[in-house]
Amino acid sequence: MNGKVWVDITDLQGWNGRFAGTQRVTYNLALQYYLLDREHAGFVSFSSDAGGFHEVDFETIILGSEPIPEASDVIISEPSVSSLRRAIVYVEGHIPAIIKRRALFWSAAKVGMRVGRGIRRRLFSDPFQHEQNPETNAEGQPALVAFSQNDVVLVLGKPWDYPGLQDLLIRQKPTAGFLVVQIVYDLLISLHPQLHQAVLFQRYSEYMFDAAQVSDLLICISEHTKRDLFEFCDLLCIERPHAEVVRIGDEIDGTGGGGDVNVSFTGYVPGSFILCVGTIEIRKNHSLLYQVYKLAHERNIDLPKLVIVGKRGWLTQSVLHLIEHDPDVRDAISVRDDIGDSQLAWLYKNCLFSIYPSMYEGWGLPVAESLQYGKLCIASNASSIPEIGGGLVEYFSPYDADECLRVMQTALVRSERELREAKIRSEYVATPWSATFAKLNSLIDDIISR
Repeated sequence: MNGKVWVDITDLQGWNGRFAGTQRVTYNLALQYYLLDREHAGFVSFSSDAGGFHEVDFETIILGSEPIPEASDVIISEPSVSSLRRAIVYVEGHIPAIIKRRALFWSAAKVGMRVGRGIRRRLFSDPFQHEQNPETNAEGQPALVAFSQNDVVLVLGKPWDYPGLQDLLIRQKPTAGFLVVQIVYDLLISLHPQLHQAVLFQRYSEYMFDAAQVSDLLICISEHTKRDLFEFCDLLCIERPHAEVVRIGDEIDGTGGGGDVNVSFTGYVPGSFILCVGTIEIRKNHSLLYQVYKLAHERNIDLPKLVIVGKRGWLTQSVLHLIEHDPDVRDAISVRDDIGDSQLAWLYKNCLFSIYPSMYEGWGLPVAESLQYGKLCIASNASSIPEIGGGLVEYFSPYDADECLRVMQTALVRSERELREAKIRSEYVATPWSATFAKLNSLIDDIISR
């Protein structure tokens, strides 16, 4: 290719601690570009205050120091009549969505109003009002990057968290002519708002609406995510975008901060505990685990200690209160939010098996991590999870504590567990990030050559 792939690493700027979720994907794919295709890659970070992207040195991310942006010009394109016509077309057909999903009707209405405001802004405002000249930038402020016709802008993180990012791509692309490739992790917030913070519903739905229009390629991390993406577009009566599935890497790595190797594991005897890894938030379904342990206590079933590892997220105060204060279970469940990579590796290697009861995932990395360590994972049969390990994982309904308890009891039978572990070690093949990068690069080459 003649241009550059500009990798957006905004998510990594100022991040402290262990990379997880989107940060992990962003870091590892950016690292592949840095190691394997540095000649054709650049790295940028978006600034809402500056109204654009500035270039950053990826080495500073690797070293954990502050990046030093490099200066370049900026292009803010003048709106074209064709782009305004397309924006008007996008609004058409939203109302029928009310028949299919009432919640998304409100999103469609708000999105329609937002597009209308955008049209008025493009028609009546100065299209160059955000342009910055490198010579007039305030001291210490980096100049902005000008994407050109042969470039690809690769957005890997969470652009919905950065106001103006998507608007900038929409505004610049028609005249600058660059290509846009974005990753889609899941449609949880839009399609299942009960499992997330309500405040993000409108913002995320607007982002996905825009991403479906402006992107030349959307990368979905699972077949389930691709199906959800198409459902979202169908509900809003917009054209399905070009979307491809790329399996994200699940090789064990130590990126994002290793933690203190001297953290005490008092009470965690090897082979004596069950491990559950994942942010403590409502969709991860830790409430099911509480119910399982409560049910086991009621039936006089002695379960091993459960170690829950994850940062404390949203909408989980009730279940955490129950776990920490219920005398029937509080000594049987340990919640840890202070575990680094080295400690997590120890826990995976020394657990009896892992459990993952999530109600919804775009992928489900802890399932893959468990298999990588040769450990049986018992997991919910919801969303994308069965795509990860197929028949190597034992499944249960995320809404059935009795079924989950039965599967756990089977996994506690040593002979059964050892048979499953032998099968995992012989059959599970991890996906290296180099393979994810190769597939992504191939898809980008395809859209460039179209």
